[in-house]
Amino acid sequence: MDWIQSVHSYIRVIEEGSFNAAARKLNTTSSAISKRIQWLEDKIGVQLLKRTTRSISQTEAGALFYERAKVQLDSWQSVLDETRSVNQSPAGLLKIGATLAVGSKFLVHYLDDFLEKYPDITLQLTTTLPGQLPELSLDLFISRHLEQLNSLSFKATPLFEHKAQFYAAPSYLEKYGTPQNVEELTKHNILIWGEKPAREIKANRGKRVSLSGNFATTNPEALFHGAKRG
Repeated sequence: MDWIQSVHSYIRVIEEGSFNAAARKLNTTSSAISKRIQWLEDKIGVQLLKRTTRSISQTEAGALFYERAKVQLDSWQSVLDETRSVNQSPAGLLKIGATLAVGSKFLVHYLDDFLEKYPDITLQLTTTLPGQLPELSLDLFISRHLEQLNSLSFKATPLFEHKAQFYAAPSYLEKYGTPQNVEELTKHNILIWGEKPAREIKANRGKRVSLSGNFATTNPEALFHGAKRG
């Protein structure tokens, strides 16, 4: 006789109120249910049920056993379900948040391969502004390091290193000259990535340089076209 099967049968008898009803739920016979309960009582060494020709009721020990066994059986079922899910294909809605630059220039190149590999997943991509904190409803958020991020709500994992670089159109350099060092950037009209038309960067040896310009944006496409036009 099986412990889990017998315990499950006992719980079902209590919840259904009779051997016959429990047998129907478990797709077996009332005789088989009765044998399992008897085996359980013999193994434990106490009477769990009081039986009459018309009704059944729990003993004090039976009531205690029911309460404890139900919790344990539910926990065991959770263990089985989680173990089985390891080899199952992921499915459901995956909510991803990322800045517009990351979403449009980086992630989109991998979405087709990802969805082909996991056809049962539905992706929802939400774009955010640089430095904006993620919504708690997101499953995954890709961003640069955010100092004000609440570590109790999110677990951060480094993906890759990203270094900022400067680009200019040949027409701009021909007209205004090519800067020879970081300090000379302060004399140029810098297109700023962000919400403010000024930005401070850390140069070599930790020196900070303030940059400014007449155009700032959080849209990477606008920044690209602005630089391209000189």
